[in-house]
Amino acid sequence: MIQGNSRLVYRIKNTNTFVSAGLKDEYDTDTLYVEYSFCDGFELDISRFTNWREEYSQAQFILENGKYICGGLVEKMSKRLFNVVNPDDIIEQYGTDTFRMYEMFLGPLEVSKPWDTKGIEGVHRFLKKLWRLYVDETHEVHLSEEEPSKDEFKVLHQTIKKVASDIEQFAFNTL
Repeated sequence: MIQGNSRLVYRIKNTNTFVSAGLKDEYDTDTLYVEYSFCDGFELDISRFTNWREEYSQAQFILENGKYICGGLVEKMSKRLFNVVNPDDIIEQYGTDTFRMYEMFLGPLEVSKPWDTKGIEGVHRFLKKLWRLYVDETHEVHLSEEEPSKDEFKVLHQTIKKVASDIEQFAFNTL
């Protein structure tokens, strides 16, 4: 199961003032869930947050080094926890190949693991770099017509054997 990364904000009780995660222990706070997409990692986009709901439009913030840092939890994806990532949005932004490869990169299918949008960016960069090895800016494909050497054939067949074995075992993130 792929789990969601929840982001938490801390509101000083009976106020509309929010305190950054590193400073929350200095105050008596309530913990609230915030939309995961409002954060870059753990840093809250305050303008998106204050436009999210009318009750937060006049909110005040106590920042850490000029930033509001959210708390975080890894838990089941849920609309109630505002940590759902829509696959269609990811596919639109990064493409289907990146999405599929990232899911395999996360690890065995039967093991719970957290979704991390930062991780999918790394997979996307890898695929773009791989693509540039064979295709130039004019979209011309560059492949060699030379006969592979004995060592190159050996590596190719070892790779095919390993990939076939990993697919049978659903072990997609192995070397």
